Amino acid sequence: MTCARSLLALALATVPIAAQAQRDSTPPATGLPRDVVREVVARFNATTALRATDALEIPATREVAGDVAVLNGPLTLAGHVTGHVVAINADVLLRPGARIDGDLLVVGGEVEGSEGATIGGKLRVYHAPLRFSQQGDQLVATPDVGGAEEQWWRRLERRRNANSNRLEVA
Repeated sequence: MTCARSLLALALATVPIAAQAQRDSTPPATGLPRDVVREVVARFNATTALRATDALEIPATREVAGDVAVLNGPLTLAGHVTGHVVAINADVLLRPGARIDGDLLVVGGEVEGSEGATIGGKLRVYHAPLRFSQQGDQLVATPDVGGAEEQWWRRLERRRNANSNRLEVA
């Protein structure tokens, strides 16, 4: 019986390490990858970006020099953006002839019309919404409990407690 418990404890002790390695290299099932969260927050908080916290429309006659960040959009783009575009918890509608020189990053939304637009960088879409709060005009990501922002040792501790409770009951 003691040998069986030792083997079980050894097996359970190695599971969180393997799970951690996989979690760091792939997006969590319910949240966003940490690097994407950091990028989205940094782009929105940049003081040089054109920021909107509601619907934004950039007409075909307008050129925006620099980045565009939209929170809770939607964003309708027919003009030209010389930088990057980030849409947070917002959909993006690209009109024919729209041009983005940098990347288009959409978190918690969809993109429509990309085939008729020009995107100089990467087009990335994450369907999971960003959980956030605002402090003044700054965006602060709210970590998901059990999600990507939870520290690895807390997950390990939670698993060990759950497993030790199961062993005592059995």
